[in-house]
Amino acid sequence: MTRIVVTAHKLWTRFTSLLREVTPPRIDVNRLRDEIETVFSSVTDLVISRHCYNRLVAIVKANQSIREPNVFLEVFKFHYVSYATSAIFRQIDQHPKVISLIKLLLQIERNPQKIMKQWYASQYIHAGRSLGEIEFQENFGRLAYVDPAIVRADIDNLQCKTRHIKSLRHKRIAHYDRGKFVVDRRLDFNYLNSAISLLEHLAVKYYLLLHQTGHPYGLLPVGLEEEEEVFSLPWKPS
Repeated sequence: MTRIVVTAHKLWTRFTSLLREVTPPRIDVNRLRDEIETVFSSVTDLVISRHCYNRLVAIVKANQSIREPNVFLEVFKFHYVSYATSAIFRQIDQHPKVISLIKLLLQIERNPQKIMKQWYASQYIHAGRSLGEIEFQENFGRLAYVDPAIVRADIDNLQCKTRHIKSLRHKRIAHYDRGKFVVDRRLDFNYLNSAISLLEHLAVKYYLLLHQTGHPYGLLPVGLEEEEEVFSLPWKPS
């Protein structure tokens, strides 16, 4: 009898486990709003880092008195690539305990009715509901809720433009794999820049969905040119 009870318990546990796997998890919009804040902040840091690195390279290359190759520049390059690779992977990580852009998109795709057009438009208190409805249709479709096909297209695009990042991060950045690792020829600075630009676009898009706040000029703060005085003011002691 005891054996039958134990077997029945195991079968029930397995059944409920399988049920959780096939049943879309319920989402809470307030939790999604908190998660997009985390994603938005992380992607903003990445966009700023890309800008600073690109400006550093441009400033150094414009100074013909600096010899090349330059060890300092090569070290900065290594650390930037390592950071950018890890930061991009952070947004495509699907581990159950992490917050990432792709997990947020998957939650929205599976529960599109949780974000209704009427709710979205009602948040436009000062600009008016009609503008909210127009912006919703332009970005998230003409259904009464978020069009899951639009979200799926964004997920597919994100996975496509970051598919080589995961192996680089796992085999050479976070770990050093014993096996032979051949870097894909497409995995260069253009590939990294394309992935970062897509993350910026999606972070802005889904921040708009969940907070009704737009960033039409991207995530790069204004006034960063003032920070370049570190390169123009003499400060190294002779």
